[in-house]
Amino acid sequence: MVTYSLYTTAANNVRRAADNLGVSLPTKYAKARKDAHASIDKARALTVSREDLAAAVAEALLADRDPATDPDVQRLATLRVLDNEGVTGNMRAHAAQLDGALLREHHQAIVKAWVPVVNAAGATIAKARDALGPFDPADAGHGGRIPAQHVRTWADARDAVTVMRHALTGVRSLGQVDGLPTLGGRLGHLLPFYDLDHTQVTEYHGSTALWEPIFDGHDVDFVTLTGYAQRLQKLRDEREKAAAEHAANTDNFGQPRPKKGTFVIGLHG
Repeated sequence: MVTYSLYTTAANNVRRAADNLGVSLPTKYAKARKDAHASIDKARALTVSREDLAAAVAEALLADRDPATDPDVQRLATLRVLDNEGVTGNMRAHAAQLDGALLREHHQAIVKAWVPVVNAAGATIAKARDALGPFDPADAGHGGRIPAQHVRTWADARDAVTVMRHALTGVRSLGQVDGLPTLGGRLGHLLPFYDLDHTQVTEYHGSTALWEPIFDGHDVDFVTLTGYAQRLQKLRDEREKAAAEHAANTDNFGQPRPKKGTFVIGLHG
């Protein structure tokens, strides 16, 4: 079972990803989340320690006031009881539950706003590929081996890789919310960025770098989690179709079946 705190962690990661991408979160989502957490922020400010309560009781006694009826003591005692009863903690759990619900409701709009930024990053890496040939954007030392006129292109490609990584962090965090597609399997990190068919995916594995398909000629076509799920389903359908065609065209020994209308003459000893 997913814990409520995971929802808040996911929401915080999504916010950081959006900030790093320079994209604002949808207004409706941002306001709803702010409202959900506003009461918790206020509750934290009302936390009362035993020392605070004891000081109020002492002050009432010194002023010859009955602590049981003193307004300040009553107020602090009430807040202390609320804290001891776990009200603040339960409020946090409630806000975290709202975080999960809000991410489910707005995940499409959140990621859709990232698409132009991520696709532009992919185009930047492709431009560097065309100018520099094969290179590793993660290799910081590669810059010293690049002609001066291409250093800016190389640096832009490195920044573009960072953009793709931020986007991946965001969609992975969204995928941790139950009810949303999870980026699982050996290609879960690639399919949000590339529309690969069932023959192309065999070229890659779990440790394939985000930018590697670009150097193989694939364009970045970033999609939402819904688009990711559709790509997964497309791959399953393609694999099933290919398997059915293979079974129809081979015999029990894996040998090609004769084409219709072809006579096979057996040799008998």
